[in-house]
This record gives sequence, structure tokens and C-alpha cells, in this order.
Amino acid sequence: MRKLVFLAVTAALVAATVVALASASSTSPKITPSAETANAYLPKGVKPCVNDWLYFGCDAAGTAYSQLKQITKANVTKLKVVWDQGYMPPAYSQPVHAQPICCANNMMYTTGADSLLALEPDTGKIIWKYQGVKYDTTTAAGAASTKYNIAARNIAYSDKLNLLYTGEQDGHVTAINAKTGTPQWNVAVVGAGNGTYGAATSAQSVPFTFYADDGKDGVVLSAPNGGESPMRGSLSAFNAKTGKLIWRAWMTPDPTQIPAILTWANPAEAAVGGAPVWSIPTYDPINRNIVQGTGNTYPYLGRAPGKNLWATAYVAFNIDTGALKWYVQPIHHDEWDYDCPHSANQFNAIVHGKLTHVMAFACKNSYAYYVDPKNGHCIFGCPEVSMSTRPGYTKEGEQLNNTYPTQMIPVGAQGQLIQHCPDAEFAKEQFPYFPTAPDGKNIVLSCDMVPENANFWILKPFYTSNGVGVQSRATYNPALNMQVWTATNSIGIYRNVSPTDYHTSITSSGRVSFTGRTGYVTAINLNDNTVAWQYKTMATEGNAYGGTMSTATGLLFFTVKGRTDGAGTGRQPDYTQYRLNGVNPGGKLYAFDMKTGQKLWEFQNPHADLIEGPPITFMYKGKQYISLYMMCPNGTGKQGPFDLCPSHDRLMTFSL
Repeated sequence: MRKLVFLAVTAALVAATVVALASASSTSPKITPSAETANAYLPKGVKPCVNDWLYFGCDAAGTAYSQLKQITKANVTKLKVVWDQGYMPPAYSQPVHAQPICCANNMMYTTGADSLLALEPDTGKIIWKYQGVKYDTTTAAGAASTKYNIAARNIAYSDKLNLLYTGEQDGHVTAINAKTGTPQWNVAVVGAGNGTYGAATSAQSVPFTFYADDGKDGVVLSAPNGGESPMRGSLSAFNAKTGKLIWRAWMTPDPTQIPAILTWANPAEAAVGGAPVWSIPTYDPINRNIVQGTGNTYPYLGRAPGKNLWATAYVAFNIDTGALKWYVQPIHHDEWDYDCPHSANQFNAIVHGKLTHVMAFACKNSYAYYVDPKNGHCIFGCPEVSMSTRPGYTKEGEQLNNTYPTQMIPVGAQGQLIQHCPDAEFAKEQFPYFPTAPDGKNIVLSCDMVPENANFWILKPFYTSNGVGVQSRATYNPALNMQVWTATNSIGIYRNVSPTDYHTSITSSGRVSFTGRTGYVTAINLNDNTVAWQYKTMATEGNAYGGTMSTATGLLFFTVKGRTDGAGTGRQPDYTQYRLNGVNPGGKLYAFDMKTGQKLWEFQNPHADLIEGPPITFMYKGKQYISLYMMCPNGTGKQGPFDLCPSHDRLMTFSL
């Protein structure tokens, strides 16, 4: 994931922020599973998500759909904060992408950045605390380090063993007794034989953990991340009971793996070719496959030609052996940091009137892919499209960058999560000088994945800030047969004068100083792959980065990050001046009617800071709650009217 910074730009759209598409409702019949097959949306063997939220996506299939019904469209406006606590060390200043899980053993479990905590779900009071390694000791400083990686984005749990699994700051994974907080085993996910990590690879977060019930002891999946310097991505499977390594799969091929190695014109590049693992995998119990997304290729530019398998892809491995079963590579020869960090999810949906097992995933190019979990084949179609047919393409640009001549472009609603080929109105709003750049060269409207060239500027989506990210969890509601996605969107203007120099740009990072639109929330009808409605997120609220969830009462919950306009020029917004002026620029939690896209309720972070984590919901002692992480500026006292906090995290919980 790229750390480069440019000058910021997105598009300002003056139209209404919710657009209901009439064509979608007229072509998609209302189809719902019958009462006797109420859980038919789940693959066989997957338990529905009812009272507890124990996986990243609520159930083991990752639908992010809860069957709870206490909070409804009629009473959602009565939601109130019941507790608001922070648990991370004062020195932790990294983003908070975490989510808690609840309520095994009548406890909520959450990360403390360098620890794992069990909480009372209705008060936030700590029941027990496991203290792990305090700092990222994988850096050159070793044990003397005072650096933190981003806290674990999720916690895994085995109800069979009553064990929790959490990543640690030193690149290890620890199994912990969920009732007592006692560690059971600890294994290295990084180190000799398992790729590089830490400062050498610009690691950004502790290893994720994911539990899959294989019908035996269970399997815990984890991996190192990184990818901004030489490494070879990998995925490790451990026995959930003992911690013993079962298998390890590599995300780039070795010289014996033909034909995959032939997708690297220079096979030596594959040995350090990146493909780090950022996302949380999913387990398909029907076909006994673990499906994992992979990250960008290393280096970004200057590589020999070829698709570069299995970077920027989704790869399926047999859970018992780690054998490769299938792969889908949405972006060939990635030069745009189009990682595939979205956690794949699966469900049985009505497709063309027939109940169909579907796996859904997306990458940072903001295309959704619906595939057959058995073989990875696209269900609605995602043909290879020649980039020479897209505006702004030149043969010189393709040869200069060694980009692949075709890319997978999904059809229908799958390809409508953002504006992939910006139009002239979009361009003019952001660049008043369009179609002539300040240097006198022409600006040509283009599309994502079209190679840059040295002769003229091309305008297309800005890759660094684009896309469906790590926390951009999609949700599927079986009663509506609808899935909702979030994606950020911005545009940039580019040239490229050297195959080894970074693309010349006259835009900014796209993360801050946005104006106008920052992205979309899109509802897709699964029966016919049409858009039901879209909500445009604007700079005054920020992009919808945190992910979604839905409930049996037809509610959709998602978060927006926080204001991006007037918030500095760095990688993250700086809200100091806003707070001093008494203005709350913080992120928001929204509740929508999932069927219509109507906004029903919103809550803004009272600490006037970001929201980057996804919400969860659970039932405890007869009451339904909603919890999510928000952020708070570190310190004591106030900035304007806003209190500073002793820790950067705030776990906030709501109920009626």
C-alpha cells in the first residue's frame, strides 16, 4: 500500500447525494427465501449470526448480516451512547481500524494495540487483560523499539476450543483462553522462511487472525504484511489447538511452478515480488477452500513484462493441504497499488431466479467481482478488455511501463461502484484549466489501468486514495437479495516519462484537502446485477472507509471517516484548526433504509476525530447494542470545546 503523497483533488458534485435508479427496481423482481429456508442464504455448515458477532463479518461466511430485530427503522433514531471507553496506550497514535467481537462467555473482546482485553458488554468495564509484546520489535531497534504497528484489525475466536487468537506487535500470533485470558500457545508468523517484515517491508499492522472450522481441531490463518520493499507474500495455516504449522502458501511462484512463473518475464523478480497479505480470508466449507486476497507487486515500476501471478489477486487454497485450487487476478501487472485487501464474503443469492452460491470480493480499483466459489469463474461476466480500446491509451505508454495489454472489467453494477472513466464535467469541476494543463500539454480523459505516457496528460481515477479497502466490508441482506459496497473515489492527472521513475502528477494525495465528492455507497441487486441506489459521500463528511453491516429489520449501518476539506495536506486529516474554531469535523455513523437508500439516523464522533473501523451489533441481557471504534486526539485538556483523550481510541457502544 503506497505511502507516496501528492497534491489533493476530488470531484465536487452538486446533485442530490442519494440517487435511486429506476431501471434497477423495474428489472429486479422481489425475491426472498421462503420461511422454511430462512437461513438458505448461508453455505451449508455456516451458523447464522443472531445474538453474537464472533467473526469479522459476523458469521463465518462474512455476510455482515445480523438477524437481530430489536433496533428497527421505526426506533433507530432513539439510539443513545451507553458507554465510551479507551483502551490503547497513550503513545499509540496509529489509525484505529479495529473492531471488537461479542459475546462468547458473556464477554466482549477487543484489542489494546499491545494487549487483548475482555470487557463487560453493557459497561465496557475490563474483566481481564492479556498483556502482549509492547512494541514492534521487528524493527532495527529490536527490543528497544518504541514504535507501534497498527493494532489488529480483528480477533479470531474458536467456539469449539473457547480460544481467542490475536496478532502481536512482534509479528507473532497468540492463542488465549477466552474465559481466563491465559495464553495457550504463541507462534511466529514472520521470520526465517516466512518472508520479511517490519521496517524492511514498511509493515503497517500486526498480523491478522482468522479461524476456520475444518471439522477437526480448527485452523488459524495469519500472514505478514508489507510490500513497499522486497518480500514474498505468504499465508500460514496453524492447528488451532496446538499452534503447529499445517501448511504455508506463497503468493508468488517459485521456478518450479509452471506456468505461473512464466507470468514473470524475469523469474528472479518473483522471489521478492511482493504480493503481501493485508486482508482477512474467508473459508468456503462446501469446497473446503481458504480464499485470500493479495497485495501489490514490488517494485511498482520497472519490472519486466507479464501478469505477475499471484499479486493483486484472490487465491483459493485447500484448507487441508494448502494446495492451490484456483485464482482470479483482477489487475494484471499492477503499477497502481491496486491491492485486493477486501475480505471476500460468500452467500447463496437469488441470481436470475435461482439460488446460487456466490463469492464476492473487490480490489482498490473499485470493481466488484461475483464468482463461483468452486472455480473462481465470474457469474455475471468480467471479460478481458483491451486497454487499447479505452481513451487515453497509447502503445508508447504500454511499452514504457510494460503494462499488460488487457484487464478484467466486470459488467453491469459490478463496474459502477465509482466513475471509472471520468467525464468532462467531472474533470472541469476539479481542474478549471481542463483540457489544457498548466504546462501547455493536452489533458485527455481516460480510465483506470490505462498506462501513462510522456506526450500528454491523462485524467483518470487517482489510485492511492481509490477503492474498496481493508475495512470496506460489504454486507448482504438475504431478504432484499441485495449487497451494499463502499468505495472511495478521486481523480488525478498523470504523465510518465521514465519506466523506473514514479508517474509525474499534478494532483494531490486524495486523502485530505478533498472537495466535493469523496466516493459512493452502492446497493446491488443480485438477481440481475443492477444498481438499486447510490449515495454519494461528500468532503464535508468524508469517505465511507469503515465498512457496512445490515440487520433483519432492513437497516444498513456504515461509517464515514470525517471531513477531508480544509484538513491539511498530509496522509491523514489534521483537525486541530477545526476543533479550535469549535467545528466538529469528525466521522459519522449512519443508519439507512437498505431497500431505498434513505438516511434515517446519524451520529457524529463527539471527540471530533476520525472513524475508520466498521460497526458490529449484538444482543446482551435482552438488549441489542451497536459498537464501533472511533478516534480521539491524544492529550489532556481541550482543543476548543472538545476534550482530548488519554488514548487515541474510543470504543463507543449504543442501545435504545
